[in-house]
Amino acid sequence: NFSENRNRYDSLEKKVAEAEKNNGDIDIKRYLIYLGVREDTEIYEMGDYHGSVHALIRNLWRLVALGKLNHDLTIKDPNFMLVCKGDYVDRGSKSLEVITLLMALKLKPGNWSKIILLAGNHETSTMAVDNGFFDELDRKFGQFDTIPMDANPATVRQRVFRNPDMQDLYKAVYDKFFDLLPVAFIPVYKNPT
Repeated sequence: NFSENRNRYDSLEKKVAEAEKNNGDIDIKRYLIYLGVREDTEIYEMGDYHGSVHALIRNLWRLVALGKLNHDLTIKDPNFMLVCKGDYVDRGSKSLEVITLLMALKLKPGNWSKIILLAGNHETSTMAVDNGFFDELDRKFGQFDTIPMDANPATVRQRVFRNPDMQDLYKAVYDKFFDLLPVAFIPVYKNPT
C-alpha cells in the first residue's frame, strides 16, 4: 500500500544521505533515479543481454504479444514501465547493436519516462577491455589487424588507447552514455487518482 511504500522510500533516503556523508565527495544520488509511479504500474525488468541482440529482440516481441508494446515498439499500456538492468555489452558480438536498439527504444515518442536504462557492472572501461566490448568496437571501427588475437587485456588496452579514433569512440560510449546511466531505479509510489 501507499504508506508502506512511503516508509521504504524514507528509509532509503536516510541510507543514501548516510552513504553520501561517509563517502565524502561522491554524489551517490547522481547514480540513482527516483521516479514517481502509480501504485498500479506494472514494472517489467530485463537485462544481462551481453551482446545478444537476438535475445533483446525476442523479449521485445514478447512484450508486443503481451500487449505492452505496439508493433513500432512504443509503449501501449499506460500503466507499464520497462527497466533494463544493465550488462548490455561484452561476451556477445552484437553489444553495439544492443545499445543502439535500447537507445532507439527509449527515444521513441512517449517512451522516455517509461523506459529506464541502468548501468550494470559490465558498463565500465575495465570490464569492456577484459571481456570483449573493446575488441568488438575495434573490429567494427578500428584497426583490428594490429591487435593479436591472443593479446592479453593490458596489450589490448595500450593499443586501443594509442589509436585516436578508438579513443574518440571510447569517450563517446563511456563518457557520454555509460557514465550517465544510473545504477539503481527507485520507484516512488503514489496513489492512482
